[in-house]
Amino acid sequence: MASAKTDVVDARVIARFGSLLQPPVTVFDSESAQPFPDWVRRRPQLVEMLSGEKNRRQQRFHDPVSRPVGVGALNSKPMMYQHLLDQGNEQKVALIACAKKLLTYLKAMLKSRTPWPDELVTARDTPA
Repeated sequence: MASAKTDVVDARVIARFGSLLQPPVTVFDSESAQPFPDWVRRRPQLVEMLSGEKNRRQQRFHDPVSRPVGVGALNSKPMMYQHLLDQGNEQKVALIACAKKLLTYLKAMLKSRTPWPDELVTARDTPA
């Protein structure tokens, strides 16, 4: 059997259905039919807007730089290095993880033009 285009097969089935059953013709009122073309035109716009919003939310969720940075974000894990050591990580691994986290925060601060919070630097952090 040769392969056929779906549209051609569908057209033949619909034509045969119409010739055998002869269904009544449905006539729409002009008022009820009016919103339909508007809905048909509006749907692709809404689908595109929804897709764009989903992509923005997904990107913001996965991109730490796009999240706002505040003192709380920087101060949330003050003992991160010690915690990583307690978990059995080597010193070098813990140090690199902390440095990477700090660089991520700094990049976000530069992107959002947020100044470095002076309250994070205490007297114990400054050299004597």
